[in-house]
Amino acid sequence: MKEIGIIILNWNGANDTIECLESLDASSIYDIYLVDNGSADDSKESIIKYIEGSKYQSKSKVYTRDEFVKPTEGLSFITLDENLGFAGANNYICNIIKDDYKYVMLLNNDTYVVEDVIEKMRDILEKKDYAAITCDIRRYSDHKELWNAGGNFTWYGDRLYFSQKVIDAKIAQGVECIDADFITGCAPIIKGDYIRKYGLFTDRFFHGEEDFNFCKNVKKNGYKCGVYLQGVIYHKVGSSIKGTVNKERERNSHILHYSNRIIDFKLFYGKVRWTLWREMYLFLIFLLRLRSGYNLREACILIKYIRTITNKYDRVDKRLFDKIMSLKYQ
Repeated sequence: MKEIGIIILNWNGANDTIECLESLDASSIYDIYLVDNGSADDSKESIIKYIEGSKYQSKSKVYTRDEFVKPTEGLSFITLDENLGFAGANNYICNIIKDDYKYVMLLNNDTYVVEDVIEKMRDILEKKDYAAITCDIRRYSDHKELWNAGGNFTWYGDRLYFSQKVIDAKIAQGVECIDADFITGCAPIIKGDYIRKYGLFTDRFFHGEEDFNFCKNVKKNGYKCGVYLQGVIYHKVGSSIKGTVNKERERNSHILHYSNRIIDFKLFYGKVRWTLWREMYLFLIFLLRLRSGYNLREACILIKYIRTITNKYDRVDKRLFDKIMSLKYQ
């Protein structure tokens, strides 16, 4: 069985993807499965041109979705005609390769990987009883600023990230790794045994909530997640949902996020508990949005949309995703 299969998704982001590939070692302990997730720009052509003149040239192959049927060595570039979403595309590749690897890594295309961090994360997984591990993820634009290093679940159904002050203090103390209820889907390495037993992501969400649901299930199944603190990955913190600054689109992103979360909890709570919890959570959302700059009318419309969506639906597929992202504040 091979060591690590790395899955990277590209969607209209060839420049970031190429820089990410440059940061990886073409002859290391992992194989790379790069997926163009239905890009609408010239990503496919740009990436193929890069591969043909890169360190991956001698050990790479381009596949269509129908052609990619088994794991391969080196770099595999799989091109999709449609956007399957984050969970859908990762699940698609993972289901094909999971039986051939001890570990599967999901790596955002807008990351830059520091030398040896993947191997060191793998070493921690071999020693610790973690289902998955990530590392100290810093902002690409400011290498000293923490972007994400995991966190814990809150009593009210959200997540509380570890602060930079806490993480920096532990790093200064020489702490190698810490436990976490929650780790981001930006750069986790997951044990193949866990995936083979429990699967990867739920297919209930087209975009967002996958990592939260995954980590909730890790805890439910009696496992833990970890954060390796002595290695760094830099993240450009892309905005595939928000795109350019647009107030209405940003509000719709909020509707999507909270609707995803509330629908997700239908899986973890009984009907009565979920109904009571949702009312409390909606009230907290209402207060949070008022504090963040919404006026009273805007906050009420937000809550109305979320309540309607979570009453009616048990999943947020691409059709509903598109509908939510095109809502108008009337």
